Amino acid sequence: MSNISLLTETSIQELSALSVMSISCTLFSHDSNVHDALTRRKGSHDTVMQNLQLLKLAGIRVIVKMVVLKTNAHDISSLHTYCTSNGFTFQVDASVFSKLNGDNTPHEFSLSGVELDNVIIECDRIIGYELYAGQCKLEALVCEQMRISLSINPNGDVNPCNRMPISLGNIFSDSLNNIWNNSDVLGKLSNATYNDCSECASCDVIKYCVRCPGNALVEDGCIDYCSTLSKKIAQSRARVYAI
Repeated sequence: MSNISLLTETSIQELSALSVMSISCTLFSHDSNVHDALTRRKGSHDTVMQNLQLLKLAGIRVIVKMVVLKTNAHDISSLHTYCTSNGFTFQVDASVFSKLNGDNTPHEFSLSGVELDNVIIECDRIIGYELYAGQCKLEALVCEQMRISLSINPNGDVNPCNRMPISLGNIFSDSLNNIWNNSDVLGKLSNATYNDCSECASCDVIKYCVRCPGNALVEDGCIDYCSTLSKKIAQSRARVYAI
């Protein structure tokens, strides 16, 4: 879940009774003016903050996600402090995605190269990024998450993740157990390595890259292409960590 402003105290109690393991949400800033300007809904910040405290009281684990943009990059530290003091898991990402329909207007909010360089170390420290230390990254799995999770849409369609609009089946016509254990498509995707992208072998920033095949599909047209978003982050790391 990414929009807890739609929750109410009653629905939160119902979720708690269902033993929901965790709920994630987006919080753009600790500053209500910044958050509301981005959501284009006045009062959305106050609603999210109120529901965060209700989720905390209900004993539901909360994951707060911040997308770093031109207008909120200054607020990473204060939002991290808020989450830590309240026991919320904090995740931060400077990648700004196109919409799943290919509309790339969200890119206008993304950081420039210099702006990204100014925050990449702080973002990496928060998410626990470590420089790849193996002998050959080309043999490493591209996305280990696809070995432990799936995404299920409201209509029952099952995707490898919420950034990869590839259908694996539908839970209303097939069992989740069968999809998970017998999908040839999922088997191929979950075993994909950096070797499957021909551009990776000659890339000078591969050791800094955390390539996302979902982004490569949506942004660049094919899961086996270079992910321009992942490369932008990798290039920033190369500039900053090489100093």
